[in-house]
Amino acid sequence: MVPHDERERLENLFKGDSEAINTFVCTPTLELGVDIGQLDAVLMRNVPPLPANYWQRAGRAGRRHRMAVDLTYCRPVSHDRAYFAEPLKLLAGRVDPPAFNLRNDLMVAKHVHATVMTRLHQYARDPSRSEAERLKIEDTLKTCLPDRVSAYLFDGGLVRDKPFDLTPLQMLIDRSADDLVAYVEGAFRQGWPEADAEVTRLEVLRAHVREMVRGLEAVLARLGRRLRWALDQIKRLSAVRAVQGDLDLEDEALFSRCNEVVKRLKGTARRTRREAEGYDDVNTFGVLAAEGFLPGYGLEVGSVLGTAEIPFWRTGAKAFSLPRPPSVALREYVPGNLIYANGNRFVARRFHRDIDEQRAEMPTFEISTERQAVKETNLGVAPGTLDGTVLQAIAVCDVDLVHQSHISDEEELRFQMGVAVYGLERDQHNGGRAYRWGAQSLQHRRGVRLRLVNVGASSAINRFDRFGYPVCTVCGQSVSPLSSDRQRGQFEQSHEERCGRKIASIGFYADVVADALSLAACPDQKTAYSVLEALRFAATRVLDMHMEDLQILVIGHVDRDEVDALLWDPMPGGSGLLDQLCERFWEIAAVAREVVEDCPSACETSCIDCLQTFRNGYYHKHLDRKAAQERLSAWGPRLSLSHEIPAKQPSKEPGEGTHPVNEAERRLRHLLKAAGFEEGIRGRQIRLDRAIGTTTGTTTPDVIYRAPHHGEDEGVCIYLDGLSGHLHGDAATAEYDQRIRTWLRNNAYEVIEIAAHDLHDEAAMARQFRKLAGYLGANKLRDSLRSDTSWFARVDGSEATREGVVLRIVRPRAEQRYVKCVPLVQLKVAAGAFSESKNAKDDDWDWVEVDTHHRLRPGMFVAQVVGKSMEPSIPDGAYCLFATPVTGSRQGRTVLVELRDSPDPETGERYTVKRYQSEKVTAEDGAWRHLNITLKPNNPDFESIELTCEDESSVQVIAEMLEVVG
Repeated sequence: MVPHDERERLENLFKGDSEAINTFVCTPTLELGVDIGQLDAVLMRNVPPLPANYWQRAGRAGRRHRMAVDLTYCRPVSHDRAYFAEPLKLLAGRVDPPAFNLRNDLMVAKHVHATVMTRLHQYARDPSRSEAERLKIEDTLKTCLPDRVSAYLFDGGLVRDKPFDLTPLQMLIDRSADDLVAYVEGAFRQGWPEADAEVTRLEVLRAHVREMVRGLEAVLARLGRRLRWALDQIKRLSAVRAVQGDLDLEDEALFSRCNEVVKRLKGTARRTRREAEGYDDVNTFGVLAAEGFLPGYGLEVGSVLGTAEIPFWRTGAKAFSLPRPPSVALREYVPGNLIYANGNRFVARRFHRDIDEQRAEMPTFEISTERQAVKETNLGVAPGTLDGTVLQAIAVCDVDLVHQSHISDEEELRFQMGVAVYGLERDQHNGGRAYRWGAQSLQHRRGVRLRLVNVGASSAINRFDRFGYPVCTVCGQSVSPLSSDRQRGQFEQSHEERCGRKIASIGFYADVVADALSLAACPDQKTAYSVLEALRFAATRVLDMHMEDLQILVIGHVDRDEVDALLWDPMPGGSGLLDQLCERFWEIAAVAREVVEDCPSACETSCIDCLQTFRNGYYHKHLDRKAAQERLSAWGPRLSLSHEIPAKQPSKEPGEGTHPVNEAERRLRHLLKAAGFEEGIRGRQIRLDRAIGTTTGTTTPDVIYRAPHHGEDEGVCIYLDGLSGHLHGDAATAEYDQRIRTWLRNNAYEVIEIAAHDLHDEAAMARQFRKLAGYLGANKLRDSLRSDTSWFARVDGSEATREGVVLRIVRPRAEQRYVKCVPLVQLKVAAGAFSESKNAKDDDWDWVEVDTHHRLRPGMFVAQVVGKSMEPSIPDGAYCLFATPVTGSRQGRTVLVELRDSPDPETGERYTVKRYQSEKVTAEDGAWRHLNITLKPNNPDFESIELTCEDESSVQVIAEMLEVVG
C-alpha cells in the first residue's frame, strides 16, 4: 500500500550502490521467488510455519554468489521453542510440493460470471443479429453493467430509494441461457482434469449462469448497506452540529470519514496519483472483483471491510481498506486489538452497523466458559447453569481502523489480543449422508449453518470476569475491553449524554455456511481435536490440499460435557475436499494412524513431528496422539453408509414442511422403547409458580421420566419442538416456553428439548438418549447407547420408507382450502367431527398439501392409520385421504367406521379402517335389511369383525378411504 512513486524511489535506493537505504521490512509474501538484489542478511521475527517457508525466506539472501546470514527469532510458544531446541528439524525437514485443488466451486463461479459477460458483449457486436436487437442488448449491458459503480447507488445524482433493478439483465440471460451455458462449457472443457470434473458438470455450470444475477444483487446490497450507514451517520452528526454549533474531534473525524465514503461510492472523490496502487473503487469491474463476484487475482477479497485512516502529516500516507472474511474479521476487527499494516498500527474503533440491523433485536447468548460453549437464549432469561453468563451480540461489520502510531524500531512484540470465540450449530443444513465409523457416527452434511460468537477478550474474561466489548450501539464508537475503569467511565458517560443510550458490553457474531464432516458426542475436547487433526494431517498427504483448506471447530454445550467435532470447508460453496475424504476414507484413516503411531520423537502427547503446527497453537494443549491412536484403532479404517440425512430447515419457520404432531410423538415413543427406556408418563401436568407469568399455571411435557431417586415433584421432562405451528412452532411463544423450562430446571427437574427434525437423525437421538440415561442414573444403558445404535435402525426398519408424497403442513388462506390442501385430523377426532355429515370448523385443524387425482372438496381430510391389519395396501402409519359422507353402496369399499359397543381388538380403539362387506335380505314388502356386516382386514393374520343384524346399530360408517398419500 506504499504509494507507487515512493515505493519505486525506495526500491532503486535499496538496489543501488549507495548505502542510503540498506534495510527492507516486508511481509512473508517476499518469499515467493522475488529477486531483490544483493541481499546479505535476512531477519525473521518468528519461526516460519514449515521448512518450505523457511528456505524460501532465507533464500532471498546470498543470490549473487555471496555469503549470507540468517537470523530467526523464536517466540515463547511451543511451535518456535521446538525448532529452537532442534534446528535441524526445520533445516532438514520435509518440503511438500505445492497443492492446487481444482474442485474450487467458488473460483469456477467467478470465472463463469466473467465468461458470461464476455459472451453478452459479443452479442452486442454479432452481425447475425438485427441492429435493433444489438442496440437493445447494448443498452441492457450499459444499464446493468455500467462503467462506474455509482450508477447502482445513485440516480441522476440522487440516492436511489429502491434497489437497482437488474431485471433486464436477468431476462437477457434467461433468453440466451442455452447458448451461454454452451459457451461456458466450451471454455471449461479445455483440459479440465477428469478427476475434478464434478465442479464443471453441465448442470453445475447452468446453475452458476442461472444464479449470476442473484449474486450480483448480493454485492449491490452490501454496497448499499455501506452507503446507508454513512448517510445515517452524517444525518445524525448534522443534527448534533445544529444543536452544538460544532462537533468534538471524534465526531468530526467520523463525519469526514462518512463524507469520504459517500463521495467514493458516488465517484465524485478525485483519485490522485499516489492512490494508483490497489483496486479502483470507482470502476465497476474493479469493485466486483474486490467483492468476490469476478476473478480478482492479487486482490484481497472479503465481505467485511476495515478502512484504515492515516493522518495527513504521515509522509506518503493514504487511507486503504483491508477486506476480511467474516470468520477472520470476527477475531481481528474487535475493540482493543492492534492491526499492523504498512508500517503503522491501527485499532478498530468505529463499527458500521447497518441501519436496518440497529432496528432489530440483537441476539442473546448464554455463555459457559467452563465448557467453552454458547447457546441462544432470550434477554432477561436467567442462565440455565451456575457458571452461565448472558451476553447480547451484533453481527461483525465494517469498521474504521483509527491510526495509533508508526511501528517503532523499539517495538519487539506485536500485541495481538487473545479472544474467546465459541461456536454453535443453527437449525439448518442442506442434507447429506450419515455413516458408521466403527462404533462412532460420522456425518457429511452440506451447507451447515454455523454461528461463531466472539464473547470477549480472553484476558478480560479470565482476570475480571468481564465479557464482551464496550461499544455504543448508536454511533458505533468503542474502547478497548482492557482499558482502565476511568477511561471506560468517561466513555460511557460521554456517549450516554451524546447518543442517549447506555453503553453495554456486547459480543460479535458471524454466520458461516459450510460443508462439514462431524463427529457428534465426543467425550471431551482432547478426543475431538486429536482425531480431527490426525485426519486433517492425513488428508494433506493423500489429497491435493493444504492444512488450511479444511478447518477444525469443536462445539461445546452449556448443559453437558460432550462436544461435537467438525472438520469444515471454509470455501464458500465447498471445494469438494470432504467428498474426496469420504470416498478415500480407508486411505486417509490408514495414514492418520501412521501419523499418530510413528511420531519420530516418540512424544508423550503431541509435538511438531506429529500433530502440532504453527497454526493450531491455540489447542496444542488438547492434542494427544495416543488418544487419537486409541480411537482410530477402535473405529477402524472403513466407513459404512447408514442413511441419507434429509435437509433441515430452521425450526423458527414451522409454517412449511413441519411434522404432523401424532407422527412425531409416535416415532419418539418407538425410539424410546427400542433404545431400552420404559413407557414413561404421558399427558401429566406439572403445576408451576404463577410468578413466572404463565396463564394456565401448568405445563404438560410430552414425556416425563422418574428414576427411583426422584420424588413426585422431580424428574426428567421431554419436550418435542418444531411441530405444527399453533402447537409448538409459534415464534411468539418461544420466550414463554423458555421461562417455563428455566423454572423447571431451577426446581429439581431436568429438561430435554428434542427438535422434531432430529427424530430422523441417529447421532442427535443417540446424544439425547445418552443424556436421558445419565439423568436417570442408568449408566449401563448410557454406555450401551454410545457403542450400539442398532435400536435406531430397527425403528427405521419398522417404518420402511413408502413410495408417496411427503406431507407438508401449510397455512392456506380461506380461498386456498380444498384446492390443494385438506385438514389433517386424528381418526378418533374425525369419528366425532365428521359423523352425521357434520364438518368441523376449518380453523380447528392443521392443513396439509396433498398430490392426488381426486378433486378436493369440503368433507375430505387426511388421517394416519395405525396398525398392520390393512397391510399391504395401507402400511402401518400411512397417511390416507378420506371423504365424507359415504353415499351409495358401501360394498367392497374401505371405510372408517365407529364401533359403539366394543373396540377393535388390534388397536383397542373404537374406530377402525376396514373393508366393508355385507349380506342383505329383501322383505315381502320390497324393503331390505342387513343380514350381517363384515369389517374385513386385508392382512390374513388378523380376523374380521363380524356383526349380525342385531348389531347393525353398533357400527356407524364415517368416511371412505380414497388413497394412501404419505
